[in-house]
Amino acid sequence: MSSGPLYLGFDLSTQQLKAIVISSDLTVISEAKVDFDADFGAKYGVKKGVLTNEDEGEVFQPVAMWVEAVDLVLTRLRDKGCPMGQIKGISGSGQQHSSVYWSADAEATLKTLDPKRSLLEQLDEHVFAFQFAPNWQDHSTQKECDNFDAHLGSPQKLADVSGSSAHHEPRSCGCGGGVRKCTTPQRASRYVPRSSHPCSSAASHPSTSAT
Repeated sequence: MSSGPLYLGFDLSTQQLKAIVISSDLTVISEAKVDFDADFGAKYGVKKGVLTNEDEGEVFQPVAMWVEAVDLVLTRLRDKGCPMGQIKGISGSGQQHSSVYWSADAEATLKTLDPKRSLLEQLDEHVFAFQFAPNWQDHSTQKECDNFDAHLGSPQKLADVSGSSAHHEPRSCGCGGGVRKCTTPQRASRYVPRSSHPCSSAASHPSTSAT
């Protein structure tokens, strides 16, 4: 076991949260994962990691499930004997497009987290502007995509200006129609891509894009 600094990486996908701890020479020290269906299917009602509303074309995931998954994957690392006190850096990746929307209260709450309590206990409904995060399969934002095109004059003009056309899924053009839908006035204060969400929670700071 390395006695030097360690680094924690999260990989948040549609169906799992994985964590890996490595040393400075890239030796793997410990690994753990949370499977959303197996670990949380009964509690959150997800299938293949998601919830669906077919009438509206919505595909989404409970943000609380991701928060609880961070708690659980860190517990599993600790239970395996990983020296958590040696971790000096945290990074994250999200292999599927999505975003989390913080409320105006998020930053103050994250700065005062109590390490003796779970993240799920402390990151309640007041911290998130929306309790669900749109999944990459979501196609409920056609209206917002049309508004992007209309504002610039055409889909091609939007692509010329932004480098991308408008997408249903929460990516491109500032996370596309999904961000436009969720960051209207009095809604979200900030948003983060899903890759940053576990890091924001674990590091107690909203590594964010301001809206």
